[in-house]
Amino acid sequence: MAKIDKKGFLHGKVGPIVYRVSRGQQIISRKPARVRQTHATKESALEFGLASSSACAIRYAFSSICFMGDQGMINRLNAAVMRCMKGNKGKIRGERDLHDGDLSQLKGFQFNTNSPLDKVLPVRPECTLDQDRRIQVHVPAFRTDVGFKQDRETTKSTMRLMLMVMNFKEEYFECLEHADLPVNQSSKPKSFDWAPEKQIPEGCIALVSLTLQNFAYSSAEQKHIYLNSRDFNPAEIIGAFSIEAGDAPPMTDEQKVGKRIRGYMGAKIFVKFSQLSRGGKRSAKSKRRKAPDQEEDPLAVPKGKLSLSRRVDYY
Repeated sequence: MAKIDKKGFLHGKVGPIVYRVSRGQQIISRKPARVRQTHATKESALEFGLASSSACAIRYAFSSICFMGDQGMINRLNAAVMRCMKGNKGKIRGERDLHDGDLSQLKGFQFNTNSPLDKVLPVRPECTLDQDRRIQVHVPAFRTDVGFKQDRETTKSTMRLMLMVMNFKEEYFECLEHADLPVNQSSKPKSFDWAPEKQIPEGCIALVSLTLQNFAYSSAEQKHIYLNSRDFNPAEIIGAFSIEAGDAPPMTDEQKVGKRIRGYMGAKIFVKFSQLSRGGKRSAKSKRRKAPDQEEDPLAVPKGKLSLSRRVDYY
């Protein structure tokens, strides 16, 4: 039933017609017809939900960077994670996650396309993984007065490097190490090297980010003020590696305290994949013979983006 408000606008439903008001205008729409999803469509929706949940976990881990991302960052990261998962040709949908994917699709991801790092820094950082499972980062020498861009009010710049390890199977993450390397305002070329001492744990994904941070000195407060914003926040994933699980025992719950990935839905989605594979491939003839009082398939297939309930939005 639709009702008329004091301004003469209709609100509510009349049959399949829905009345609502948006920005002072009457909107009339029709409820969409029920769409029958095929088995392949349901699988595709579940895998997109898995990719979306994995991307949400990455944003949660890099929340200190993502809160200044551009408007399209969420969708771009979802798409990048999906490309990673589809890059594995050896496993099919329902068997693969980000650990099985082609992580090269994440390397070079820009958290803010308004100020991509490759347009701000005149050189390309090099990130490698040695045989001892340790990260090596090298930033070639460059001059700050040639090709180096920063905010006009900047009086001090630093390059923040973060090594994040994530384990989606055990649902935890950890910032293993980080470092702030000062960028001197000088025409003299200078290179930067960073070699974290800690090894990447077995069975983990290692993501290395580089963020250019700008500060301006405030004489009133007598301290430096952080200048990065949504308009200027150069940040990039410069390295992405996957370490195979070895014979090391899994982490205990006590070891994971404070490191759990909030809102990750991977385990539940794999359960739905299993339910779908057991009961979702009935023929059209068998569906027609179904008794009228038989219950519908209990599998709730997500539509569009999977709802990430019980989580915090980290942009």
